[in-house]
Amino acid sequence: MKFYVHYEIEPEMTIACRWRDSDEGSVGDVLKLFLDAYNKRYPSHALNASTLQLVDESRQFLDLDLSVEDAIQDGADIYVLTKLPSKSTEPVAATAASLVEDKTANSKSSLLDILRSAQLTGGFELPISVRDGSTYDDHLLIANAIQLAHKYLVDENAKEAAVVYKCILEVHPGHKSACIELGQLYARASRYQEAVKYLKQALASYSGDEELLKILGDYLVENGDYLEAVDVYAACVDKLKNAGPDKIDDIKVRITRAKRLEGHESAALTLISSVLQRKKENEEGLLEYARLVHTKGPEQATEAMAICMCLAAPMQHNKKYHMFLADVVRRHGVGLLYAEMKTAADSPAALAYLATQIRDYGAVEEAATVMKRALDIEPSHVSCALAYIHTLQVLVKYDEAYEFIRQFTVTNGGQSVAGVKCSWFLPLIPKLDTLYMNSVIANEGKIPDEFSSCSSSTGGPYSTAELQLVAIYFTLVKILFFRGAVELLKPLCKLLDSAHSGRDLHTTLIRNESAYFSCISQVVCCVYCPFAALTGVCFHEVVKVPGMHVPAGVAEKTEFIYFAGESHTISPAWRSITYQGRPHVIHPILATGLKVWHLRPESRFYPKVAFYNAMGKVPQGSTVIFCFGEIDCREGLTTAVQKCKYETLEESVMAVINVYVAALKKLMKKHKFKVFIHPVVPVLAVTRKVVSLFNKMLKERLAKSKRLRYLDFSDALLTEDGLKLNPQYELDGSHLHPSYLSVIEDALKG
Repeated sequence: MKFYVHYEIEPEMTIACRWRDSDEGSVGDVLKLFLDAYNKRYPSHALNASTLQLVDESRQFLDLDLSVEDAIQDGADIYVLTKLPSKSTEPVAATAASLVEDKTANSKSSLLDILRSAQLTGGFELPISVRDGSTYDDHLLIANAIQLAHKYLVDENAKEAAVVYKCILEVHPGHKSACIELGQLYARASRYQEAVKYLKQALASYSGDEELLKILGDYLVENGDYLEAVDVYAACVDKLKNAGPDKIDDIKVRITRAKRLEGHESAALTLISSVLQRKKENEEGLLEYARLVHTKGPEQATEAMAICMCLAAPMQHNKKYHMFLADVVRRHGVGLLYAEMKTAADSPAALAYLATQIRDYGAVEEAATVMKRALDIEPSHVSCALAYIHTLQVLVKYDEAYEFIRQFTVTNGGQSVAGVKCSWFLPLIPKLDTLYMNSVIANEGKIPDEFSSCSSSTGGPYSTAELQLVAIYFTLVKILFFRGAVELLKPLCKLLDSAHSGRDLHTTLIRNESAYFSCISQVVCCVYCPFAALTGVCFHEVVKVPGMHVPAGVAEKTEFIYFAGESHTISPAWRSITYQGRPHVIHPILATGLKVWHLRPESRFYPKVAFYNAMGKVPQGSTVIFCFGEIDCREGLTTAVQKCKYETLEESVMAVINVYVAALKKLMKKHKFKVFIHPVVPVLAVTRKVVSLFNKMLKERLAKSKRLRYLDFSDALLTEDGLKLNPQYELDGSHLHPSYLSVIEDALKG
């Protein structure tokens, strides 16, 4: 059999071992075989068997006394790891010299403490097997520390990895791997200034190292230091004089980018043209060239789009490529995209894929057009249909989305999920002139008799296509609810519950659609104060004004408070409260999936587009309550600290609050809104401490603001000890019960 033995600490080495069935020997013999080869190649880094051990691919230790036949399989990968020493219990005589502070000695002690702590907590698997008092040199100490840092990175805990790397650099200030990996860690966190620092630290020990120069240049570019980056890249090219032309061209492409960003487009174009003249298949070079020429004229735009299509497959995971493609499509239109897609322009799968990519980077209108083309070719393309419906929501084209779902149902009536046929929905979704505030009451009698025989437990797990199909109708419920057509919801919810109940859809790819359906179906069953009952107006009998504005004939009788948020807009939506002595209806303004972090000026993610599209429909001078931040508290704030984007949770929270306040000030100035800020809801026990900190810091940040008013009622939602959500406000474990509106009403009086 054949297996491989790896050592992954610098200098690294791998050997291939061929072991015949007739060969006798133990795992210990394999280790000896490796050591003989390693020490012969790297005598200055000679290893000692007493400080090493072998593990398999799952990091399980191999007993050195076991036979190779019993312990190792054919094709296996075996790893050589260093052992962690035990802490000596031998008393040490106190001398004057030992009492003198020694930074390096203290650093070694800190590093050993980190390793032992990791061992004791069970997260670090290297056993202690070196006898007390034995010598443990710097090489083995650092080797173990590098392995621990790698483990933290695998566990997505960059903060702990950074601590380990910094301790390594205290012991060995110029350790190349530690500097590179610490730089990469900070670069991933967009902290390029720190990344630059550690690359320069490595270069102090490895002057002129081309790998370090290349990485340093990249970080300088990201940090906006374009001139210095060009100088660093030039030094790298000088070191690569004897290397192959491909390596030199790679650096020239990087110089092109730095010059382009610096504003020297002519010089950048000359340089990149020389690179492509030698090798036109240089992918990064082609992308840079396309960036430089696409605004120069129609021919150059066509050339740039052709390049984008050539790069679609090799750069399918390249964020910068997709961002550029979105820019080109937005600037030059979908017609040019179709022309350069060639025959793929008639492929629904290709169209749907590209549409999703450009939508994610802000080309939402264009994405909807491309998706519609795909659906015209293949009307039964369920995944594209679902994506198209969501994209129409981003564009606040709810009526168009409703009519599309109705037509999709007509065309695909034979499809079904859990025995529920699409055709059964058709009588429940009549053709309407407008959805907004439509009080048409659906006829539950139109649900077929066959429905009574359906069971939510029928069959096994849904296929991907079935999940996407049921998600279309979950989204229909969402659309009707947020447009105020609540009278159409109950029979739809009854029909869909059969496909939803007991399916654990929160664990599937349609967890978002499922969550909205679940919450809405519960909220509409709560004691309800319909808009029509408040105004005395039957909405399908009055003339509607296009968009989201108040229907004609109702404006004089009803006032709105607009409530902007993600799923937390569901509970208060379309209910009445008293504000300024008069009844007002809470009008939801939905921005699905929006984090406050998405509102950064540089962000192009489509939930931000959805937010601003929705806010653009709110009448000038309106009163608006903003309820965002819960997703940040749940998914972003602690993760940002773990990824080293921020040093502390407080720093992370304040960064998000600053984004929030800046965005709301701009909206208030543009639309003359009267703004109230809702506290982040403390529903989830697992995030309640983070939510509490966020609300505390938000309150403090807004304390001196005369125009942004914080609604200080977070504590009123909790039990007296502040540890749990008050049971009267519980709904589904994720959202507040609509009864909490009385708390908002009281807060608005303050």
